[in-house]
Amino acid sequence: MMSNTQTTGNTKFFLMPAKDSLHLIYHLPTESTNVDSLVYTVFRKGQWEKAYQIDRFMPMQKTPFLARRLSREHIILYYRTGRNVLSAREMLLTPYTMGSVTPLIQTPSPFVDISIVNDNEKIHMIYIVRGMFRTQVVYQYKHTSAISTPRILWEDANCDNCLAYLEEGKVILMWTVNGQPMRCVSENGGASFGPAERYMEKFPGYCLKGEMLGAQDDALNTTECYGNARHGFLPAVFTPSPLPEAKEEQKRSIPQPDYSKAYTALQEAHKKQLEELTTLLTQRSDEVAAVNARWKAQLEKLEAELAALRRENEALKAKQSIAQSTLLTQNTEKDA
Repeated sequence: MMSNTQTTGNTKFFLMPAKDSLHLIYHLPTESTNVDSLVYTVFRKGQWEKAYQIDRFMPMQKTPFLARRLSREHIILYYRTGRNVLSAREMLLTPYTMGSVTPLIQTPSPFVDISIVNDNEKIHMIYIVRGMFRTQVVYQYKHTSAISTPRILWEDANCDNCLAYLEEGKVILMWTVNGQPMRCVSENGGASFGPAERYMEKFPGYCLKGEMLGAQDDALNTTECYGNARHGFLPAVFTPSPLPEAKEEQKRSIPQPDYSKAYTALQEAHKKQLEELTTLLTQRSDEVAAVNARWKAQLEKLEAELAALRRENEALKAKQSIAQSTLLTQNTEKDA
């Protein structure tokens, strides 16, 4: 679909598979610096349909934009419409219908990253803003039409890679400080949070965020996940940290989970998806090659016909020149 690697190397894609189609939202640079075009297209019946521009926006550094699937054909987009303004926009896939842009959050400093997760009542949002000297990790939630007061969870010189997820009724927020993971937990739906603490369990050495893409009826407790950029984005699995005095007792009483089977299943699923995409790309390449071959054959035929016409034209010119020369000679002899 796109071959300019210099243009699309940092492009984020949001995929929405359906029964007979694949919906895709992505962004591309525009003529304006730090302004991108948010684009929607769909792959149906063996070909990409016309791409539509949703809006122009300002990509964030870590997560350019977010898309959340509300139902089978209904999604909501979150993207930056100004340096310090995050907006939301609803969209229907079939028929293709765009809602209006609604400003959601306005901050005193520009956004660096954001993560959003929904439970049955609230939309939980963690985001990072960068001032002149420090970055702030901030939490807010949206309940019906109301937005909570911003809660600053952490301040430091270099924060990024924020992530929100749900686990056993808790809202868990994570972020990295100079590459080191931090975590903060709320046990009452975001009304209050415990202290922000260093996460001491296993964590990806080369952290990168990715989208979680579940089946239509799967209830996921997160929409994003951390992964290791050096190992094919193998997703990181987190478990709640017990209280310090209970850690040793928990280790003795509860067998440690073995994620090897889950990792293997994820790797197999990843491999299968890559094989399917490779097959599709090969099929498309064959189709393009066949079209190119037909055009080449037609072009060669036209070039051969043109060459024949040129030869015929040259022969006619030669005959005309001989005839004119003969006529001139005859006229000269008559005059003599």
